[in-house]
Amino acid sequence: MYADTKGFNSYLRVARFHAENLDNPAAWEVIVKPPLKKIFGQVSVVWNNDLGKYVMVHAGSVFKEPRTIWIRLADDPAGPFSKPVKIFEKPGKIGDNFKGIF
Repeated sequence: MYADTKGFNSYLRVARFHAENLDNPAAWEVIVKPPLKKIFGQVSVVWNNDLGKYVMVHAGSVFKEPRTIWIRLADDPAGPFSKPVKIFEKPGKIGDNFKGIF
């Protein structure tokens, strides 16, 4: 499972656990050390056959402009992941009928 630690502006951790321990973070085995920083919002991780890598897609900060989408690559779904590469950017100001990128 990929999960942030405290919501916005937190760190992303990858952990594994038995299904009965879903609600017991103390029983999770964290398998990415140290956690990834500057990961916001939902995270998707998929295998890409063409790249031969796992691809992580995530948003930049939801409170800063411009809004961005980033990718990182890894040989293993638990990482380590590469430095982020920006793949999308949407200009706009919060409060000016700005709807975001999702």
